[in-house]
Amino acid sequence: MVAKQGHAGNELVVADGGPNRLLGVSATSGTVTRQVALAHEPRDLVAASDGTKLVAGSKKGWLTTVDVATFGIDSQLKVGDEIRSLAWWGAGARALTVHKRTDAVSLVDITVPVVSATVALDGDPDKGAVAVGGATGYVATHDDASVNKLDLDSPGLRFTPGEAWPTWRPRTGS
Repeated sequence: MVAKQGHAGNELVVADGGPNRLLGVSATSGTVTRQVALAHEPRDLVAASDGTKLVAGSKKGWLTTVDVATFGIDSQLKVGDEIRSLAWWGAGARALTVHKRTDAVSLVDITVPVVSATVALDGDPDKGAVAVGGATGYVATHDDASVNKLDLDSPGLRFTPGEAWPTWRPRTGS
């Protein structure tokens, strides 16, 4: 898992699940420049749009917020079960988290830290994304191969159920 990070404009941050840590790696030399230990195994990593914070989601449902300048842990918050995916909503300064076993999506304010809203989704939610500059999130599901649309500005994370992707069919005839 890798997320670009703005420290000196020349560093990548890698989530290392073996010893549960984040590594700052020089993009030019490939050497580890700094690290921070995590209490839980990271599953995904996302950077805040302003480049000041990193958010790591764990297999045990914990979100850990790391300050980019100090590379120290700001906060930890239990948001549910295994976090499959993280996305950053810049306009709302929130992390969009996709949960595995509860089939849900949560919006988390990392500055407090608190879960702002959670909504259940059918179809085994797998990956989340946020439209750049907007208030629309998208969650892809594994079981029914659909994409659900989320209104991130609405109380309770209003969502529009997605349609299944058309299945590919081989051409018949000439």
